[in-house]
Amino acid sequence: MNVIESLPNNHYQSMIDKKIQSDVTYWINKFNQLWNRSDQLFSLLRSPDDYYKQPIELRLPLLFYLGHLPCFSWAQFRHLNGINDIIDNTYDDLFVRGVDPDVQTGVVEHTHSSRFSTNIKDEENYWRSFTVQSVNEYKKKVREQILRVLVHGNLDLNNLHTLNVLNIATEHEMLHQETLMYLFVQLPIESLRMDIITEMDLRQTSVVSSLPENRWVTLPGGQTSLGKPYNDQPSTFSFGWDNEFPRESCHVPSFQIQSHPLRNGDFLQF
Repeated sequence: MNVIESLPNNHYQSMIDKKIQSDVTYWINKFNQLWNRSDQLFSLLRSPDDYYKQPIELRLPLLFYLGHLPCFSWAQFRHLNGINDIIDNTYDDLFVRGVDPDVQTGVVEHTHSSRFSTNIKDEENYWRSFTVQSVNEYKKKVREQILRVLVHGNLDLNNLHTLNVLNIATEHEMLHQETLMYLFVQLPIESLRMDIITEMDLRQTSVVSSLPENRWVTLPGGQTSLGKPYNDQPSTFSFGWDNEFPRESCHVPSFQIQSHPLRNGDFLQF
C-alpha cells in the first residue's frame, strides 16, 4: 500500500485525480514508487533486533537508514520558500546526515561525531534508545508532509531550485537503496526473511525465460562530450550532482564492449 492510499479517506488520492497538474502527479508517483521500494527492502529484516545490527563497521546501524531516508528528503524540502516545518526536533537532527569515517583510520571528523562510536557494541547500545516503531512513525509523518507540499505547495516546476530539491531527494533515496542492498548482503542469513527473497526470485525467474547472448560490440572512436553545462535552462533541465559539472569534450579511441552487463555465470566461467 502506498502512502497516499494509507491516509484517511483516501484524501490525497482524490486531490491528485481532480485538482493537480500532471507534472505534479509525476513527482507524487515517483516518490511513492521509491518509498514502496525502500519499504520492501526493510521488510526483508526478520525482527526489530535486526535494525540495530551494523553489518559494516564503517557504516551506521540499519536503524539509522530507516530514519535517514525520510529525514534527508525533508531537509531538502525545507529549502523551498515558505517551508520550514519541524517534524521532530530530535529526529530531524539525528538522522539528517550520517558519518563518513576515513576509510583508512575509521576516524569521524564531523562536528557531531561525539554522538557516534566506531565501537559496534557501543553503537548498538546507543541506537537501542530509539525504537523501530518511533522511527517508522517519524518516517510516516515526513512522507505525509512531503505529499502535502506537493499537493498544496503550488510548486513552480519551471524553477531550477525547485527541480533540484525534487531530484536530490529522489536520487538520494535511490542511492541509499543500493547502500541497503550491500549492507544486507553482509548480514547473517538468520536476519533475513528468506521466504520473501525466494518469492522475489521466483517472480524474477518467471519474467526472464532466457538470457541473451552477451556479444562483443566494436564502437568507433570520435569526439564526445562528458558532464553537464552550468547554464541549463528550465526547458532543457536535467539533474546532475556537483561532480558531473562542467561539460568537457574529449576524443575517445575505438574500443570494444559487451552488449550486456557481466553476469554471475560469466564471472564463474572466468
